[in-house]
Amino acid sequence: MNEHIFEYESTGRFNQSQFIVNVQNRFSRNSTIGAYYVLGRANSDTDGATTFPANSFNLSGEYGRSSLDVRHRFVLFGNFRAPWGICVSPLVLATSGRPFNIIIGRDLNGDTVFTDRPAFARDLTKPGVVITPFGAFDTNPTVVETVIPHNLGNGPGSFNVNLRLSKTFGFGNETASNSVPAQTQRNDGRGPGRVIGMGGGRGGGSKESGKRYSLTFSLNFQNLLNHTNEANPIGNLSSPLFGISTSSGGNFGGFGGLNSNAYNRRIEAQIRFDF
Repeated sequence: MNEHIFEYESTGRFNQSQFIVNVQNRFSRNSTIGAYYVLGRANSDTDGATTFPANSFNLSGEYGRSSLDVRHRFVLFGNFRAPWGICVSPLVLATSGRPFNIIIGRDLNGDTVFTDRPAFARDLTKPGVVITPFGAFDTNPTVVETVIPHNLGNGPGSFNVNLRLSKTFGFGNETASNSVPAQTQRNDGRGPGRVIGMGGGRGGGSKESGKRYSLTFSLNFQNLLNHTNEANPIGNLSSPLFGISTSSGGNFGGFGGLNSNAYNRRIEAQIRFDF
C-alpha cells in the first residue's frame, strides 16, 4: 500500500502593514459616536498549516496576497439616550473583499496535491484556455509560461447594519456611585472606545439606573437591512460553479463576531438582571 507523507514546517513568511484611524467623541452625557478605519495590506507564502503550495517542489512562486489581505475595514458605532430612557446603540460594519486562490483542480506536477494554478493565457485559441471574470487562464501551462500569483481572485465585500435597543428599570436602594458628580462618571461603559459586536454597548445595568437592582430588556438586530453578504466564490476552474459564491459570509459577513453561523437578518430578545 502506498502512503503519502506530507511535511509541515514553520518557515512561512507573513508581512502586514496597516494604517489605523480611530475617532471618538462624546457629545453629551446621552450621546457617544465613534468611527474606526483600517487600511491594510498583507502578503505571505502560505495561508496556514492546513494549506499546500501549488508546487510542493518549488515554493519560489508562492509569495503573494495573504488570505488576510482585506484592504479596507470600517466601523461606525454609537450610543444614544432616546426619550423614555431607551438606549439606542447602532453599529455599522463594512469591509472590502478577501482574496481567494484560483486553481486548476488537477495535479500537474506529480506531488499528489490538487492545488496547481493555471498560467496567464497567451493564445486564447489554445485548448484548455478558460476565460473568466478574473482573466483568461491556461489550464495546460508549459514550463515557460507564467503561473498566476497566489490568491489572485478577490471575493465580495460585506456590509452590515446592527442595532441594539434597550430599556432599564431600576429598583431598590440607591447605589453609592449615584451620589458621585456626573463628571466623574464618564467611564460607565457607554463612553468612547467601546465597540461591541452585537451592535453597541450593553446598555442599562445598576450603574446606569442608580439603583441597587435593575432589569434590562433589549432587542438586538443583526444585519438589520437583511443585506446578503456572500462568502468567497469557488476558485476551482474544474468546477462548474467556479466564480460563484455558494454560501453566506457568516456572522457580520465574515467580519468577525460571536460565532461563524451563516444567516442574514437575525433578531434576538434579551432580559438581564443586575444586582
